[in-house]
Order: sequence, then C-alpha cells, then structure tokens
Amino acid sequence: MSMRILLILCFIVFSSYLFSQDVVVGERFEKEKIAIYPFADEVNRYADEGMKIRELVENTVVNMNRFVVVDRENLEVYLKEKELQLAGLTTEDIVEGGELIGYNKAIFGTITRFNTIYEAGSFIYDIPPSVSTSIQIVIKVVDVHTGKILYSSRVEGHSKISLQYRNRYSGARIAVDAAYEDLMGNVKSKLRNIFKITIKIADVQRNGKVVLLAGDDIGMRTGWHFKVYRQGDEIVLSDGNVLKGNLSPVGSIKIISVNENYSIGKISRGLSIQKGDLATETLKGGLFTSIYVNYASYKSDGSRKVFNSRDSAFNYGGKLNIELPKIDYSLGVHFKIGYNASIFTPNFSIGLLFGDYFQTTWGLDMRFNIDMNIPLFYDYIMLNITPYFGVVTTFSKIGYVSGGDYYGSSFDYIRDGSRIYSDNAMIGAGGTVGLTFNITDTFGISGAVGYRFYSPPLNISTYASHYYSFNNEVDIDIGDILDLTGIEYSLSFNFLL
Repeated sequence: MSMRILLILCFIVFSSYLFSQDVVVGERFEKEKIAIYPFADEVNRYADEGMKIRELVENTVVNMNRFVVVDRENLEVYLKEKELQLAGLTTEDIVEGGELIGYNKAIFGTITRFNTIYEAGSFIYDIPPSVSTSIQIVIKVVDVHTGKILYSSRVEGHSKISLQYRNRYSGARIAVDAAYEDLMGNVKSKLRNIFKITIKIADVQRNGKVVLLAGDDIGMRTGWHFKVYRQGDEIVLSDGNVLKGNLSPVGSIKIISVNENYSIGKISRGLSIQKGDLATETLKGGLFTSIYVNYASYKSDGSRKVFNSRDSAFNYGGKLNIELPKIDYSLGVHFKIGYNASIFTPNFSIGLLFGDYFQTTWGLDMRFNIDMNIPLFYDYIMLNITPYFGVVTTFSKIGYVSGGDYYGSSFDYIRDGSRIYSDNAMIGAGGTVGLTFNITDTFGISGAVGYRFYSPPLNISTYASHYYSFNNEVDIDIGDILDLTGIEYSLSFNFLL
C-alpha cells in the first residue's frame, strides 16, 4: 500500500514538473489586413512606373510577414467599378474600399521624382563615365476605421553605376534596379517603424527569459529589441464610462531565439517584468559611438642633447639643442564608432593626445578595437575586455639653435634662433578591462584600465623653422624622444544610434 502511494506521489510530482516546463498560454500576434494601391506618377516618366513601385512595395510588405495583403485583383475590380483614376484617388475612396473589401489599413502614394543622369567622366584623371538614378516617392498610410492618414513621408532611393565595362543602356537599367532596391530598403524601415510588433508577454521563466507568441511566421528575428510596458489600473467614471490606465515602462527584452510560431527573449532591463505586460518593438540602430577620455603613458625623460656645427670652416659657435620637458602621462580625447554586435563589437577610434597640453608635443592616436561585452547583471552592468592595435603619430617641438648659425655642411645651415621640429610614428598594441553601466537602452558610461606596448619612435621628418638646404632635412640622431608604453586609464560615454 505504501509503495502504491509513493508511486502515485512520484507520478504527480513528475507530471507537474513536466507540464510546467515551457507550457504557455497567451495572446498571439494578429496580422493586420492591408491593401496596397498603385502609385500615381507625377513625373510622367513611364506609364508603368506607378504599377512597378506598387508591385515592389507589395513584395516588401509580403516579405515582412506581419501583414495579410489584400488580393490585387479585388482592388482592381473596385477601382474599375468606381471608375477611379490614380491621380484622383482620395482618402474617402480608400476608406470606402476598406469597408467593402475588408482591410484595416491601406498604402498608397505618388512618384515625385525619377531622374537618370549620365556623367561623362574624365580621361585625364582616369574617371570612367557613370550613370546615376534618383527616385523619390511620397508614401501614405490610411486607417480605414478612423478615416485618417496615419503616416505620410518622402522616401528616396539612389544609385550610381560605372559605365567602364557597360554600355549606356545596360548601365541605366542596372542603375534603376539598384535605386529601386535602395528605395525598398528605406520603405521597409519606414513600415517597420509604423507597424511595430506589439504583443502581450505569454510567460516569464525563472532564468530571466520571456516567451512571445510571435515567431518566424510574422517575420521575427533574433537580435530585435522590445520595450516592455505595464497597463495601469482602469478608471471607472461616475457615468459608467471606463478609462484605460496609462502605460508605464517596466523594462526591455532582446530576442535570442526564434521558432516557427513563438520567440524567446532575454530580459536586458527591468526586474519586475511579468506575464501579461505589453512588449512593443523598438528599432535600434546597428551602430554605436563613444566619446572617451584617457590618461595614458606618454614619457619624455627631459634629457638634453647638444650638437655643435659639423663644418669647421663655417663654425661660428652655433649649437643645436635637443630637449623636451619631462612628461609622464598625457590626457587624450577619442571618438569611437563601430557596429553594435552582441558580444564581439569591432570598431575604429581616432583620438587627440594633448602631450604637455600642446606646448611642445602632441599626437594623433588611431586604433582598431575589438570590444568584448559580457553581461554581469542583465544589461545594466557589463564587463568589457578590449584588445586593440594602434598607430600614434606625434608632432614635437624638440629643440632650438643658439649661439650662432648651425652648419650641418658647407651648404646646409640653420639660422640662429630657429626651432627644431620632429614628426614620429609608433606602432603598438594593448588592451583594457573595465565595466560599463548602461543607464538607458541607448546610453552608458564605462571606466577601464589597461596596458599598452608601443615601438620606439620611427622618425618621419625632422626639420627647422628657418633652414637653408638642398634637401630640407635636419640630419641628426635625436634618439628615442618619446615612449608610449605603459598604463592607460579611460572614461567613456557610449551612445547607441
């Protein structure tokens, strides 16, 4: 008897565990029914361009997978019955069509520019001839239920094709197709911004993941971001009318897995996200920028070298004095831009090194960085590991002539009182480790410390302010005037575009 009870209890526990895993019941994303009308052609370029753009927009909308597109033949029948011309199509006509055919939204518009321009190029400068195409349309979205235009915007597409190995006709056709492709990419971005996916969260799991009942069937993709909102309490008025509560932001999620009819998102911000909260698609750019200040090794030991005139026949006591003040560290300001990836983020930065605050030396710092971002606490706190390769070019006022003109030879001399300048390059590599605190979804602050190794200075040029010579160079061995190897500290302000 006790064995039977034990088996029953084990079965209940196992069943409850089994059926509690990933079993969700929630709201499914409902595709909106939409109609796409031909575009009126105001430029009268070709008679079929309005139909062509309508076909391309329709293909773009279908491939987005979040709409049910009305059959084109039904719209043609409606237009013929109403004897409507595209140029005279009004919002009222589109609303009436929606009531008859049964769509909720409609897209229509006008072609306002369609130019193809040939450029002859230049034989002298080896610039081949080319052809460029520019297309501009006005796209409008109408809400059938309200009868209002929800959205109206100009959208453009551009292209430029070389005719070096093509004739004008084939080049023009390729340019038009490329401009159409660019135009449709911009149309897709506009439509994603207008028709954002909005759906209730079906389930929140213990591991910080959420389930949305919208997947590949509506065009969901990994890496997409959603803002999460919570509906406030309803307000019941004395007359019985009910006012919906305000939507309050509670966090954000990032899609990490997409299946046929559902997606898994990871909570990136917000500790109180719960089942039933409203997730709305947020369009984040693929680029990020940073402005960061660093304080890094920029060493000059302050030693001094003196060179006497070399040609004794013209030695009037002139001396070449090489010296830099003692410097240990330099402040720098850098601008960084790169592609915003999940973990590995390649980017490029360029910076201005202050040296001794531009009194005698300063530099330009160019780097190729690979940021590795590891979440420590959701997306609030990230561990950053950044190896980099860099080239620094320094510009220094390294000395002066005193006591008379300095002669390098019988024909080369530097006038007394002249300043000596030296431009040098250093190649190096380094790395930093730090923490990023993301204050919002698009702004964060980072602090890091690291170490770098740079080669001795490779002299580009050493010259004087007043120099009389056949080769315009000061031929002296100035030695390693600067050393950039050492510790680096940085503070960064990050922006997601």
